[in-house]
Amino acid sequence: MANVTSVSDLLSKQRVNAKDNFKTLYAQVKKIAAKFDIKEEIPRVCRLQTDRNNVPDSTEEEYYRRAVYVSYLDDFCNSLK
Repeated sequence: MANVTSVSDLLSKQRVNAKDNFKTLYAQVKKIAAKFDIKEEIPRVCRLQTDRNNVPDSTEEEYYRRAVYVSYLDDFCNSLK
């Protein structure tokens, strides 16, 4: 149980510092993507759709941080509790 608590605490800290942590992670992902000639794209966003993750964003990095990274951290932390 102590291991679960320590992992949960670590992920909670990651969530608090999500902006800085994701910036580092995203830079690494962009380097790898560049090697394979993969371009950054934001999925199509529908203004009126309510069942999709329509996160307002200004950059690709912000979109993926909000829509994927933070959502995943929140879900994973909640599943450990």
